[in-house]
Amino acid sequence: MKKLILLLVVLGTSVASVPENQLTKKERKFAINSLETAMKDIFKTVEHLSEEQWTYKPSPDSWSVAEACEHLLIVENNLYQLVSEKIIKDEANRNNIKEEEKITNEQLLSGITNRGPGNKLNAPEAVLPQGSLKTAKEFIRQYAQARDMTISFTKTTDSDLNSYYYQSPAGKLSAYQWILLMAGHSMRHHEQIKEVIANDSFPADQ
Repeated sequence: MKKLILLLVVLGTSVASVPENQLTKKERKFAINSLETAMKDIFKTVEHLSEEQWTYKPSPDSWSVAEACEHLLIVENNLYQLVSEKIIKDEANRNNIKEEEKITNEQLLSGITNRGPGNKLNAPEAVLPQGSLKTAKEFIRQYAQARDMTISFTKTTDSDLNSYYYQSPAGKLSAYQWILLMAGHSMRHHEQIKEVIANDSFPADQ
């Protein structure tokens, strides 16, 4: 009887110590892999670009690779702070969504990575590039630091990220989906960077 009581106490303690709605291993792994893969893919594409290639613009109203990368860095820092310091810190954001308003992770990633006709977006003024990144090496160093903060947070957080919702241009997203959006945003602009490099007038390797 004493053994049974002890077992129940241990089980009760174990259950109570697990935060409710904590990310599953599958969710955590998917987000981390998405963040890491998107970052590495961009680095492989830009790491050997010359200064001329880095700053090349297909047209006056198009972004250069440098500008696209600076935008990525600004957004990464902003969204990391949004998730870790605002969304999950405000209890008013907990479960503040109707069931019919929810979108799936697949819908989110599909939408953010789609650069087809009618899906080009204008970035808000607050995240427009200002010409602060002079080289690809500088971008890689700063972006790796910023993305590593996001990955570390995703690996270690005990917050129930699927319970906190915050408005985005795509509708209300959970804190977890905001992290997926960061990965998808990288993928989207990686495609943009590849489009710039594929332009017929892109400077040749020296």
